[in-house]
Amino acid sequence: MPNDSEFLDDDENIVMELLSQLENFTTVVGGPEQEKCLIPLLVSFCKTDEKKPALKATALMQRILSGNKDLAMDTIKKLMKTEMNVAKECAAQLIAALLPQL
Repeated sequence: MPNDSEFLDDDENIVMELLSQLENFTTVVGGPEQEKCLIPLLVSFCKTDEKKPALKATALMQRILSGNKDLAMDTIKKLMKTEMNVAKECAAQLIAALLPQL
């Protein structure tokens, strides 16, 4: 599988399709308990200047991070440390969505 930076250089429609397919990866990665292994890849989609894929990745992260306070906090910190404004917006959305659990 190519590294994520190669995907991020592709056309936005291809990236959006890839993210749509990642939604169905629960069984591929070993069930809901193992979905957290997708978080680093999803974070990388947020660290770009492409807002639409970043927001799609954020929506996927919200579902995966729900109920996992430590991983949610770690992910939010990683997104906030980047200089990309889109990543910071993704972090803000995660905070708003997960705040009751944090």
